[in-house]
Amino acid sequence: MKSFGFPRARRMVSRGHFRRVQAEGTKVVTRHFVFLASVNGLDFSRLGLAVSRKVGPAVVRNRVKRVVREAFRLNRPFEGRGVDLVVIPRAALPKPAQLTVVESDFAEMERRLNKMLNLGEATP
Repeated sequence: MKSFGFPRARRMVSRGHFRRVQAEGTKVVTRHFVFLASVNGLDFSRLGLAVSRKVGPAVVRNRVKRVVREAFRLNRPFEGRGVDLVVIPRAALPKPAQLTVVESDFAEMERRLNKMLNLGEATP
């Protein structure tokens, strides 16, 4: 049975992790997000969020973070291939944030990054 938890190990929490991805990472821009990704050498992917005040007031920013975490948790992009992923929502994101919009951008990002980073296709 697949675990759908989101433990601390799957989160990017230190400033150093974010700086490394920003310095070494590959950038993919979609309609609603900017994604920065870097191979981390682990067996699992980690998520980091950077939501600026341009996105909206605190209640909107918090909802965006919840929905992005949920999409990451359910879809597990780059599972088994170890990628650190920083997600930066753009101000153009529709309010309120919808899981379907986020999931479609995640799918586009994963498809494009698989080609750019030569990661191969997702494992079932």
